[in-house]
Amino acid sequence: MLKSNLNPVKNFLKNDRHIHPLVILSVDILIVFTSFSLAFLIIGGFGFDQMEFVQYLTATACFCAIALPVVYFFKLHTGLLRYSNTIDLFNILAATLTFSLLYILFYYSLGHYWIALNAKFLMLVLLVNFFINSTLLIALRLLAKSTYLILVSKFMNKAQHKVLIY
Repeated sequence: MLKSNLNPVKNFLKNDRHIHPLVILSVDILIVFTSFSLAFLIIGGFGFDQMEFVQYLTATACFCAIALPVVYFFKLHTGLLRYSNTIDLFNILAATLTFSLLYILFYYSLGHYWIALNAKFLMLVLLVNFFINSTLLIALRLLAKSTYLILVSKFMNKAQHKVLIY
């Protein structure tokens, strides 16, 4: 009993446990927030002194509020990270494109009353954000899958046979 508690990673792998979907959803939304912030800073030229902080917070909060239900309904958080595949990657690209387009629709319908940013600036932010966001979300899945495969081979002593099919 004492020995099994000393290695929680091995117990995690042996019992076929997984990370709760709400944790994955939270990490995904954190990535969405980070990527939008980074895109905002890149397009703004890292001009912290020129940046309107309230406008930045409003734009980011609206973007995350739009992204949350899209990520939820595209079920990006429900798949096991260790079994990520190309279908998950295409879902990430589709979800990122969807919430970017929904944000544009929101901005031109109601958002321009609350978000006093230049539309051209905001479109550039969304373009850069699309690439940063999709890259980070895909990288999270690939990193989790690679980590799982490395840990399984280390702790479970399972040999992997690599086969090349051509």
